[in-house]
Amino acid sequence: MSSNHDVSDHISEYSPGLSDMASDGLPDELSDAASDRASELLGNQAGEGENNNIVLHRDGSIAELIIDRPSMHNSLTPKMIETIVDAINSCESDSSSVSVIIISGSGERSFCTGYDVGELVSGGSENAGVERERVDVLTEKIRSSSLPFVAAVNGDAIGAGCDLALACDLRVCHDGVRFGMPPVRLGVLSGWGGVQRMMQIAGRGNASELLLLGRPISAMRAYEMGLVNFIAPQSAVMEEARRLAGIIAANAPLSVSGTKRIMNILSQDSISEAGKEEIRDIHSRVWKSDDAAEGPLAFREKRKPVFKGR
Repeated sequence: MSSNHDVSDHISEYSPGLSDMASDGLPDELSDAASDRASELLGNQAGEGENNNIVLHRDGSIAELIIDRPSMHNSLTPKMIETIVDAINSCESDSSSVSVIIISGSGERSFCTGYDVGELVSGGSENAGVERERVDVLTEKIRSSSLPFVAAVNGDAIGAGCDLALACDLRVCHDGVRFGMPPVRLGVLSGWGGVQRMMQIAGRGNASELLLLGRPISAMRAYEMGLVNFIAPQSAVMEEARRLAGIIAANAPLSVSGTKRIMNILSQDSISEAGKEEIRDIHSRVWKSDDAAEGPLAFREKRKPVFKGR
């Protein structure tokens, strides 16, 4: 997709059911298409095809988690979020075999375009906003996991999809991708976790551009902000993500997980005494590990180290 679409195009395309809000200035056929998509979405039953919407497979020590709902722009439902969390738990329980998780979307158009509007709880109800809580649970699970995550952003990352990408440790995309946070255009709020991460990664000024204007930005603009680490050709996004994951997987597991945990502690506004003590414990455990002896020994012997994660 081109990166110069108007935000009204973004809302009608990715938020079926809200097309009236975005129809100003759009060709009739686009508004009609959005209305048709709204009817399709609202007519779906909650459980339709959801068991097949998340695909998890392994390639050696690298796990790939694919959001497989391209006909709905890889938008998320409560069941899909639950399935993703379960898949991450499964990988963490097998951390001796799984070193890195890649998250991507199916198809070429969308990485993930946020929460399925057909699943939204109406504003004003007692449970309004519960969707954001579900998304925050998912992104916090990724952020706090001992495993590193690489986002292979194969298409647009909008709303909760942008949150999902930012929760990962590294992000690679192609130059046709757009990133967007449209909640202010929809009368709702972004999750606090996503706002915090965006400010930490891009700074308050850049975060304000996305969060207050509510319009999508290009891949290059996201790269300038620091929201994206690497830009690859469209056909090579997953290949680049696998290359990065392979580099991480070759490193010492205790060092990788310890480094991620320390970064998470240091990203807090203030570090508690418990946090400082945890950092000291991590340092002690890693420096006393067999891998800490293997690394320098392999260097002296001019060979690749064989890390055991202990």
